Amino acid sequence: EPVSSYVNHSLPPQIQFIDVDIGQQGVSLPGCVSATNNIIGKAQLQSGLSVFYGDTSVYNEEDKTTYLNCVANLLTTVDTNMCVDRFETDLKRMGNYPTAIGRIVNTMGFTVGLGFEILIELVKLCKIDVVVVTGQNSELQFNLQDEIRKRYGHNKHYTMPTFVLYNAPDCPPTSRPIRKQKRDAKILDYFRSMRFGDAVPSNQ
Repeated sequence: EPVSSYVNHSLPPQIQFIDVDIGQQGVSLPGCVSATNNIIGKAQLQSGLSVFYGDTSVYNEEDKTTYLNCVANLLTTVDTNMCVDRFETDLKRMGNYPTAIGRIVNTMGFTVGLGFEILIELVKLCKIDVVVVTGQNSELQFNLQDEIRKRYGHNKHYTMPTFVLYNAPDCPPTSRPIRKQKRDAKILDYFRSMRFGDAVPSNQ
């Protein structure tokens, strides 16, 4: 999982992680958009805030509206309950104030047609200032850069920093059956944890 590996190994430990990938959730159940502050070193992502969308895909414009409303509701809740200013205050009180606090947003792998439109909407909705494309898709990098400049640039020369984080040569591709297997396993883990009285999203 390139995103979780990047978060756990490359970023400061105190950072907000917003996961709006409804198919391959890193924080909560598939079908949700979620957020957490609880990323400590190489620890697994822990329970946080979640908004239930109700499916693992976006099929049409009506679904797109519902999905973006879920993301907007999540961000509003995050800003109220997990705001950066409050997090900074807590860290100062604990004597563990980092050099920088930020936010990383993990989006869906759905990047063509309606998926591309969703990505462009998320840039504004989530207040993205740097885009990182994981995998081998340099074409997506240029398409995003061009469309963001057209829609949100202050002038025609505006370019948002956009990078490609290439997969390692030995990184195996994830097929649709493998992704489904991972979703099913996460759902089973969630309800297994509830049997033992831990009624929060589980990533164990």
